[in-house]
Amino acid sequence: MESEGILIALAEVGIAIAGFSGIVVALQHRSGGWPEIDKFRFNLLLQVSLVGVFSSLIPILLHLVNPARTFVWAWSSGLWLAYALAMVVYRVPRNVTTITAAGGPVSKFMGAYIFTSLTLQVLLQTTNLVWLREPWPHVLTVLLSLLLASLLFIRLLHGVIGRSA
Repeated sequence: MESEGILIALAEVGIAIAGFSGIVVALQHRSGGWPEIDKFRFNLLLQVSLVGVFSSLIPILLHLVNPARTFVWAWSSGLWLAYALAMVVYRVPRNVTTITAAGGPVSKFMGAYIFTSLTLQVLLQTTNLVWLREPWPHVLTVLLSLLLASLLFIRLLHGVIGRSA
Protein backbone atom coordinates (compact mmCIF):
# COMPACT_ATOMS: atom_id res chain seq x y z
CA MET A 1 0.00 0.00 0.00
CA GLU A 2 1.68 3.20 -1.22
CA SER A 3 -0.06 5.54 1.24
CA GLU A 4 0.80 3.55 4.36
CA GLY A 5 3.56 5.95 5.45
CA ILE A 6 1.28 8.98 5.14
CA LEU A 7 -1.48 7.25 7.08
CA ILE A 8 0.88 6.25 9.90
CA ALA A 9 2.21 9.82 10.09
CA LEU A 10 -1.36 11.16 10.30
CA ALA A 11 -2.17 8.67 13.05
CA GLU A 12 0.88 9.91 14.97
CA VAL A 13 -0.26 13.53 14.55
CA GLY A 14 -3.70 12.61 15.88
CA ILE A 15 -2.16 10.91 18.90
CA ALA A 16 0.07 13.94 19.52
CA ILE A 17 -2.87 16.36 19.40
CA ALA A 18 -4.87 14.19 21.79
CA GLY A 19 -1.83 13.93 24.06
CA PHE A 20 -1.16 17.66 24.06
CA SER A 21 -4.73 18.24 25.13
CA GLY A 22 -3.55 17.08 28.56
CA ILE A 23 -1.74 20.42 28.81
CA VAL A 24 -5.04 22.21 28.42
CA VAL A 25 -6.62 20.02 31.10
CA ALA A 26 -3.80 20.77 33.54
CA LEU A 27 -3.91 24.51 32.87
CA GLN A 28 -7.69 24.59 33.01
CA HIS A 29 -7.65 22.79 36.36
CA ARG A 30 -5.31 25.45 37.78
CA SER A 31 -7.41 28.38 36.53
CA GLY A 32 -10.73 27.25 37.96
CA GLY A 33 -13.82 25.63 36.52
CA TRP A 34 -14.58 24.60 32.98
CA PRO A 35 -17.13 26.66 31.04
CA GLU A 36 -19.58 24.43 29.18
CA ILE A 37 -18.27 25.54 25.80
CA ASP A 38 -14.72 24.51 26.76
CA LYS A 39 -15.98 21.10 27.87
CA PHE A 40 -17.64 20.77 24.49
CA ARG A 41 -14.47 21.87 22.65
CA PHE A 42 -12.28 19.50 24.66
CA ASN A 43 -14.62 16.58 24.05
CA LEU A 44 -14.75 17.40 20.33
CA LEU A 45 -10.94 17.78 20.23
CA LEU A 46 -10.42 14.30 21.65
CA GLN A 47 -13.07 12.77 19.44
CA VAL A 48 -11.75 14.35 16.23
CA SER A 49 -8.15 13.43 17.10
CA LEU A 50 -9.03 9.82 17.79
CA VAL A 51 -11.19 9.59 14.67
CA GLY A 52 -8.15 10.83 12.74
CA VAL A 53 -6.06 8.07 14.32
CA PHE A 54 -8.55 5.31 13.56
CA SER A 55 -9.32 6.66 10.09
CA SER A 56 -5.60 6.47 9.37
CA LEU A 57 -5.22 2.93 10.64
CA ILE A 58 -8.38 1.37 9.18
CA PRO A 59 -7.10 1.34 5.55
CA ILE A 60 -3.93 -0.41 6.70
CA LEU A 61 -5.97 -3.09 8.48
CA LEU A 62 -8.33 -3.45 5.52
CA HIS A 63 -5.33 -3.89 3.24
CA LEU A 64 -4.35 -6.91 5.35
CA VAL A 65 -7.84 -8.39 4.87
CA ASN A 66 -8.00 -7.73 1.14
CA PRO A 67 -5.19 -5.92 -0.70
CA ALA A 68 -7.45 -4.87 -3.59
CA ARG A 69 -7.26 -1.07 -3.85
CA THR A 70 -10.98 -0.60 -4.53
CA PHE A 71 -11.90 -2.70 -1.50
CA VAL A 72 -9.62 -0.77 0.88
CA TRP A 73 -10.71 2.73 -0.12
CA ALA A 74 -14.40 2.00 -0.61
CA TRP A 75 -14.63 0.37 2.82
CA SER A 76 -12.49 3.05 4.47
CA SER A 77 -14.75 5.76 3.11
CA GLY A 78 -17.90 3.79 3.90
CA LEU A 79 -16.87 3.23 7.51
CA TRP A 80 -15.97 6.91 7.91
CA LEU A 81 -19.38 7.92 6.50
CA ALA A 82 -21.19 5.53 8.84
CA TYR A 83 -19.34 7.02 11.80
CA ALA A 84 -20.02 10.61 10.62
CA LEU A 85 -23.72 9.88 10.23
CA ALA A 86 -23.91 8.36 13.71
CA MET A 87 -22.14 11.39 15.22
CA VAL A 88 -24.36 13.89 13.42
CA VAL A 89 -27.44 12.09 14.68
CA TYR A 90 -26.04 11.67 18.20
CA ARG A 91 -23.95 14.80 18.86
CA VAL A 92 -25.61 17.64 17.00
CA PRO A 93 -28.95 17.58 18.83
CA ARG A 94 -27.19 17.22 22.20
CA ASN A 95 -24.84 20.15 21.67
CA VAL A 96 -26.86 22.76 19.78
CA THR A 97 -27.67 24.65 22.98
CA THR A 98 -24.03 24.62 24.13
CA ILE A 99 -22.79 25.95 20.81
CA THR A 100 -25.55 28.57 20.55
CA ALA A 101 -25.00 29.82 24.10
CA ALA A 102 -21.27 30.42 23.45
CA GLY A 103 -21.79 33.16 20.85
CA GLY A 104 -18.93 35.48 19.94
CA PRO A 105 -16.96 35.78 16.70
CA VAL A 106 -14.55 32.92 17.44
CA SER A 107 -17.40 30.51 18.08
CA LYS A 108 -19.13 31.62 14.87
CA PHE A 109 -15.87 31.09 12.96
CA MET A 110 -15.41 27.64 14.46
CA GLY A 111 -19.03 26.76 13.77
CA ALA A 112 -18.64 27.83 10.15
CA TYR A 113 -15.36 25.91 9.84
CA ILE A 114 -16.84 22.77 11.40
CA PHE A 115 -19.87 22.89 9.10
CA THR A 116 -17.83 23.62 5.96
CA SER A 117 -15.17 21.06 6.80
CA LEU A 118 -17.68 18.34 7.63
CA THR A 119 -19.63 19.05 4.43
CA LEU A 120 -16.45 18.83 2.34
CA GLN A 121 -15.38 15.65 4.14
CA VAL A 122 -18.77 14.01 3.53
CA LEU A 123 -18.62 14.96 -0.15
CA LEU A 124 -15.07 13.61 -0.47
CA GLN A 125 -15.87 10.34 1.26
CA THR A 126 -19.16 9.85 -0.60
CA THR A 127 -17.42 10.46 -3.94
CA ASN A 128 -14.70 8.03 -2.90
CA LEU A 129 -17.15 5.35 -1.82
CA VAL A 130 -19.31 5.57 -4.93
CA TRP A 131 -16.84 6.44 -7.66
CA LEU A 132 -13.14 7.17 -7.10
CA ARG A 133 -11.96 4.53 -4.60
CA GLU A 134 -8.58 6.26 -4.31
CA PRO A 135 -6.43 7.09 -1.28
CA TRP A 136 -6.33 10.88 -1.66
CA PRO A 137 -9.96 11.72 -0.70
CA HIS A 138 -9.67 9.65 2.47
CA VAL A 139 -6.27 11.13 3.35
CA LEU A 140 -7.56 14.67 2.71
CA THR A 141 -10.52 13.96 5.00
CA VAL A 142 -8.16 12.88 7.78
CA LEU A 143 -6.06 16.02 7.22
CA LEU A 144 -9.15 18.23 7.50
CA SER A 145 -10.14 16.45 10.71
CA LEU A 146 -6.71 16.93 12.22
CA LEU A 147 -6.74 20.59 11.21
CA LEU A 148 -9.99 20.96 13.14
CA ALA A 149 -8.42 19.23 16.15
CA SER A 150 -5.46 21.60 15.95
CA LEU A 151 -7.74 24.65 15.80
CA LEU A 152 -9.70 23.35 18.79
CA PHE A 153 -6.46 22.83 20.73
CA ILE A 154 -5.31 26.39 19.95
CA ARG A 155 -8.73 27.79 20.91
CA LEU A 156 -8.77 25.90 24.20
CA LEU A 157 -5.21 26.93 25.01
CA HIS A 158 -5.98 30.55 24.14
CA GLY A 159 -9.01 30.47 26.43
CA VAL A 160 -7.02 29.07 29.35
CA ILE A 161 -4.05 31.40 28.90
CA GLY A 162 -6.35 34.38 28.35
CA ARG A 163 -8.21 33.72 31.62
CA SER A 164 -5.04 33.23 33.66
CA ALA A 165 -3.27 36.36 32.34
